[in-house]
Amino acid sequence: MVRALHNGDFVKSINAELKQGVLYQRSGNLEQAEKIYVQVLATNPEHADALHLLGVLAYQKGKNNEAVKLIKRAIKSDRNQPLFLNN
Repeated sequence: MVRALHNGDFVKSINAELKQGVLYQRSGNLEQAEKIYVQVLATNPEHADALHLLGVLAYQKGKNNEAVKLIKRAIKSDRNQPLFLNN
């Protein structure tokens, strides 16, 4: 996927992708949600929300060790998100 050059457009694009990923995840389409989160992380490897969502997804798939690692990375990337700490 080609990203917009302007930072604001880039952020909007990422946010739209994450929202779509969440919709897939909530509907049980974990594979499609995972693809989106991995895509976001390919562009920005320390994107806190993508790391957190991928961690939650890993937990849903029973991959607890992977979930813990991803959520710890999300916390490290953005320490001001209580939701990350709760998970």
